[in-house]
Amino acid sequence: MADEAFREEMTPRERFDAVLDGKSFDRLPINLLLGDHASRVTGIRTSDYYLDPEKLIEAQVAAQKTYGHDLILASSSLLKDLGVKTVVPEDGLPYVEGNLINDEFDLERLEPPGPHKHKNFINHLEALIDALGPDIPVVVTVGGTLSTAAKLRGTENLLRDLYYNPELVHKILHFVVASVIPYINEAYSLGVYFAVFDPVASGSLIGPKQYREYALPYQREIIAYVKKVGARSMLHICGNTSKIWNDMADTGADWLSLDNTVDLEAAKHTVGGRVILDGNIRPADTMFLGTPVDAEENVKECLRKAYDNPRGFILGLGCGLPTNTPPANIHALVAAARKYGRYPLDPELFS
Repeated sequence: MADEAFREEMTPRERFDAVLDGKSFDRLPINLLLGDHASRVTGIRTSDYYLDPEKLIEAQVAAQKTYGHDLILASSSLLKDLGVKTVVPEDGLPYVEGNLINDEFDLERLEPPGPHKHKNFINHLEALIDALGPDIPVVVTVGGTLSTAAKLRGTENLLRDLYYNPELVHKILHFVVASVIPYINEAYSLGVYFAVFDPVASGSLIGPKQYREYALPYQREIIAYVKKVGARSMLHICGNTSKIWNDMADTGADWLSLDNTVDLEAAKHTVGGRVILDGNIRPADTMFLGTPVDAEENVKECLRKAYDNPRGFILGLGCGLPTNTPPANIHALVAAARKYGRYPLDPELFS
């Protein structure tokens, strides 16, 4: 069970909203980016987790009770509803098979999913929220525009199109936005938050100029719609994003989730006065391959660098938690966050 040695003065939702609103809070929120590690908590295969909504909900609820983290991620069913063929190995990670868009004619035949498609997603989302209770904030991941386009077109094809067929890329991106917004419109009234995960927009794949042309305008459009309906949003881009931090802040996202490949302190000095930062515990080296001591030290490292971010800070993973991460490391992370992330900060943190 989650460590109860530290009495919580606020619920996870109260704590999270306080950080978003720039108000006082008891300790920093914890964003584990837990994903399908939750399947290990209830002892099921990842294929059961991804294919059976009831088992997914059971696993997410059990994981939250076990670890005591503050934010729960829930993915929209956009790709499935568009007809993307996803293969789910028996106990592995899902992957897309084939391309839904091979040419412009394929794109013209596609339509954004209608209300009947959203219904299952909303029903499952409501069931998750009911099972967690009102005190646990749920963040719906709607998919980054460039990354969703890559799943429709194929990543290599899309990256090639940036140079040789930019008109098609923009058409696909407009289609993605038109497909994502209805999910936001259906879900926001349930009191959820939203996250745009766009790994294909990474500086490891495209340059700043391409980001500003092919990613920024469409991310901004989705995030503006989230803001329009009165919800809050996160933007996560994998890899080295140091050259586009100001652009990421320009999207209007309430908080930026940063990969562990970048320096939180540098991000604080660059955009900390504009946006809340979230990060960036090392998911592989620390959480998967490391020890509980490593997890505690990584928490302290992140706090030293960004606890005083002017707009606020959320302690989170630099990227998704590996499925088979040792539970002891997760417990150590949460315990360290509760111990050292309470305000005023413990002087031991800086000793």
